[in-house]
Amino acid sequence: MVDRKIILDAYKKGPEAVISLFEETFSKLEKRIQELEHASKKLYK
Repeated sequence: MVDRKIILDAYKKGPEAVISLFEETFSKLEKRIQELEHASKKLYK
């Protein structure tokens, strides 16, 4: 989860900073989902 302070700091910097923050966050989540999917495939073979 993204800390509230990080979101507010990005908000103060402007729209581009908010977009960058969410792109980075979603990218990390996507990578983590792929890792979990890969691990679950190995587990249930």
